[in-house]
Amino acid sequence: MVVGNDVGPDTTYTNTVVAAYETIDGSDQRILTTNSGNASFTTLSNDLAISKSVTPDNVKPDGTITYTIEFTHTGFTANNIVLTDTLPAEITVQNIDNSGDVIINNTVSNATIEVFEIFQMTSGQTGIITLTAQLDNNLSGGAFFTNGVVITSTEADVDTANNGASDTGVTVSNVAPVFAPIGNQIIAETNTLTFTASATDNNGDTLTYSLSGEPSGASIDSGSGLFSWTPTNAQGPGVYTFTVIASDTAPLTDSEEIVVTVTDLDIDYNVDVDPTSLIEGNTGTQPFIFTITRSGAINFASQVDYSFDGTSTATEDYTVPTGPVSFTSGEISQTVTANVLGDWIVEPDKTLILMLFDGTAPSVGLVSYTTQSITSTIVNDDSAGINVISSTVPLIITEPAETAAFTLTLTSQPTATVSIDTTSTDPSECAVSTSSVELDSGNWQTGVEVMVTAEDDDLTDGTQSCHIITAPASSSDSSYDRLDSADVAVNVLDDDIPGVRVSPVRSDTNEVGDTASFTMQLQTQPIEPVTVTLQSSDLSEG
Repeated sequence: MVVGNDVGPDTTYTNTVVAAYETIDGSDQRILTTNSGNASFTTLSNDLAISKSVTPDNVKPDGTITYTIEFTHTGFTANNIVLTDTLPAEITVQNIDNSGDVIINNTVSNATIEVFEIFQMTSGQTGIITLTAQLDNNLSGGAFFTNGVVITSTEADVDTANNGASDTGVTVSNVAPVFAPIGNQIIAETNTLTFTASATDNNGDTLTYSLSGEPSGASIDSGSGLFSWTPTNAQGPGVYTFTVIASDTAPLTDSEEIVVTVTDLDIDYNVDVDPTSLIEGNTGTQPFIFTITRSGAINFASQVDYSFDGTSTATEDYTVPTGPVSFTSGEISQTVTANVLGDWIVEPDKTLILMLFDGTAPSVGLVSYTTQSITSTIVNDDSAGINVISSTVPLIITEPAETAAFTLTLTSQPTATVSIDTTSTDPSECAVSTSSVELDSGNWQTGVEVMVTAEDDDLTDGTQSCHIITAPASSSDSSYDRLDSADVAVNVLDDDIPGVRVSPVRSDTNEVGDTASFTMQLQTQPIEPVTVTLQSSDLSEG
């Protein structure tokens, strides 16, 4: 049965149907049987419906939104369906997805409109179109926009009230500006630091720039964002932390914390010494190492001069290179070595003082000295003394004229001639070869040899003691003047043997009264009269 176009919608129609059929019974008689019944149907509305939604409904500029368009059909088959979506100027469609029961063709797509065509929809079919779009930049905060979509068909649509739909609308969020990174900065004192702060604002608001916690003298142009600061000499060295702020008209802000390191153009010099004292020694050299350090603007080259002072004397007590000391960029310390000269001279301890002067610093930097001078001490290790050196103590010599020697030396090098007088306490027993000995810088170590000679006599006096007196020294060297030394003890061995010598030991005489004589003589000189008793061994003969 075909329902005509003139049949109204939503109308129920009833029709009676009669059915007849024949049967043959057992006697071959035809029997006609009839049945009847009613049939009814209801005509449907021909209706296309559409809805549109958007999420989210509050979006920042450059954000993403999703439109969902859903359309349905009831009634007779609809042909040549066209769906037209008018786009708001504030968005750009990024992607389109289709789903549902029908085939959807996107026939027109541009910045202002999207057109979709569906060839045919039967009753109960549904289609869904999903558009993903991105908001433009520079949209003012609080701006609101919405858009609508319309669906049409070549078939008569009984209810056109739902053939169009609009979303609930999108509100543009007000967003804070976004800073372009500035980064931490380094600047030398008295130099000018500049940078330009910049930020973007997706709402297109006019931005203003300001500072918080900035150091004295720092400023920023509120419109251009140009920052400027010239740290003073007193502000360096130092580390300064402050905040650069960008504000929109809301006002919303973004900020960046900046750390500015102010390097020092000033240089401070310091000197130290190791060791602080040295025993000079007798030969060779001993080093004093002076360490000169600097702090402050060490990333610049600089130099400092030095000199030596004190009670010590250059070339006599020490040798040292001359200044100045130069530092390359980044160099912190330099050393100066003063070599102490060893000697044998008796002298007081002496000072050696290094003095810093004429230090330099870059540009307008200032020069200072933590320690401008340092004192070291040269310790004397020499002493004045007179050595008496002999092979035996005491010296032993024998009459009549044996000799022995002793040597006089000094324990240190004199600065002037040292004279020592020598005398014998008993010239009759021993004699000294010289009455005076002179020692100087040339012979003080090897010394002067003095000979002692035994004096002969005829006395039987046994071993006699004799001393060589060394008088206190005489010298313009105060260390040796009037310095006394040990005397020299001498033993003189006696070579005399006491006895009586008779000569001749035999004589002849006659009985007639002739005489004979002999001489008696002592072998050594007596210290008292000597009596010799004479006696004849035969008085009858003479």
